Amino acid sequence: MEKIVTQIKQVKQKTHFFYCDNCGTQLGCQTEYDDGYYKHIGEFELNWHTPNGWYKLHKCLCDTCRNEYLSKIHTLLETAGFTLDD
Repeated sequence: MEKIVTQIKQVKQKTHFFYCDNCGTQLGCQTEYDDGYYKHIGEFELNWHTPNGWYKLHKCLCDTCRNEYLSKIHTLLETAGFTLDD
């Protein structure tokens, strides 16, 4: 014999909306999985070790702002005397 019980189930769904930290443009959204994972859109992270410790940069940037940011960093490094190692 088989008995079927039907139940109504409510599920909370989290959607993460991503915006550029620099210009505010919406980059997109991602729905969180049941285990809490979601893909970060526009994630930009740089880490630089110095004798004084680690410098860390963590931002959410669109492609245009990321390219402008990297250009500023490259200019700053070159102005400080750094050369690009090929």
